[in-house]
Amino acid sequence: MKRQFVYRSCLTLSLAAIIFLLFSCKGTTYEAVYPTLSDGKYDSEFPYRNCSDQLEDIASTLVKLDVLVFYKTYAFTLDSKITLDQIT
Repeated sequence: MKRQFVYRSCLTLSLAAIIFLLFSCKGTTYEAVYPTLSDGKYDSEFPYRNCSDQLEDIASTLVKLDVLVFYKTYAFTLDSKITLDQIT
């Protein structure tokens, strides 16, 4: 009796898990093409709303800083007792 109960419980849970997995995976397919899709311009996202103003704001805040530095390296021994005032 107990073995049959365990078997039915496992079977019920397995079937519930399979049904849950089958119905929880859902994809959305759009059958109709939105008019804004065929405007020939670059799309930043799926055109359910216009985000061009936000992209302009973001692009205007970007700054590129390119720095090229050359420097010389000097090595002094502790015995030379060089101070910062002596270095120009």
